[in-house]
Amino acid sequence: MDFSAENNLYVNRVWVQCENESCLKWRLLSSEDAVKMDHNEPWFCFMNTDSRYNECCISEEDFPEESQFHQSGFKIVYSQLPLGSLVLVKLQSWPSWPVFFALILLKGNM
Repeated sequence: MDFSAENNLYVNRVWVQCENESCLKWRLLSSEDAVKMDHNEPWFCFMNTDSRYNECCISEEDFPEESQFHQSGFKIVYSQLPLGSLVLVKLQSWPSWPVFFALILLKGNM
């Protein structure tokens, strides 16, 4: 994956998780699609306007390796809060929501 060519894709997109209990895959939405979401309603893969990723049977999209972020000038920030901590997350134009810190294993060794 040539992340430098795709960094605008990641900068202007929002990750959402399918709420189908047998799926729970993460999908990348455009900021325009994310703004149209009803944040009080569940979101499912079939709601994705990107037909390449709008079914639960389709694999998750690739997430760049940490080194690819660094090569593109992004900085990874690691939390000093312990796993299981509950925090309130807030993004511009989005309502706040609670999040638990959890260990998420991505491709490769961590």
